[in-house]
Amino acid sequence: MADPSENENYSESAAPGSGAMRLDDFLNPPPPLPSAARLAFEAEVDRIARTRGLPRPAAELAAFENLLVAHPLIGQALVYGDRRPYLVAILTLDSGVAPAWAKARGIEAASLAELATNAVVRAEVERAVAAANARLARVQQVKYWELLPVEWTAESEELTPTFKLKRRVVHAKYADVIDGLYTSAS
Repeated sequence: MADPSENENYSESAAPGSGAMRLDDFLNPPPPLPSAARLAFEAEVDRIARTRGLPRPAAELAAFENLLVAHPLIGQALVYGDRRPYLVAILTLDSGVAPAWAKARGIEAASLAELATNAVVRAEVERAVAAANARLARVQQVKYWELLPVEWTAESEELTPTFKLKRRVVHAKYADVIDGLYTSAS
C-alpha cells in the first residue's frame, strides 16, 4: 500500500478548506446530513430510480399491497412494477366478504367470477384503489389494475399454506394479465 505522504495533495497540517487531504479527514468523517436533507436526498434518488424502471424491493410492493387489501372487498393483491415505468396491480375478491357485500346491495351473483365483472363491484374496487393511491407518492401509485375472476388459495398454488403470496408463481401464472395492463395503456 502506498504511503499517504507520497500523495501531493496530502498534508498532516493542511489548512481547512485548502483542498488538501489530511489524515484527520479520514479518521473523523464529517457528520451525516441532517435528517430533513437526508430524507429529501433519498426521496430524489427514489424518484429517479423509479422513473428509470429499476427493480423495486418486495417489501415496498408488499406495503402497497397491504394498503389495497385493507379494503374488505379485496382478498389478495399483487402489485407489480419490476423494471417497468409504473406500478400495476392484479386483485382478487375476498370470498368471505364479497358475496355478503353484494347481497346487501341487491346484487345477485352465483360466483366470484360474476361479481368480478359486476359494474358496482368494480366501481367499489376502483374507489379502494383510489383510496390506497391517495396515501402514496405519485411514483408509488398503482396506475392500472385488473380484478381477476378467481380466488387465490394454497390449493391453486398462489398462496403458501400460511396464506403468504407466492410472487413468482403469480408472476408466471398471470404474466399475460400483467403484460396486458402495460400494453393496454400504450
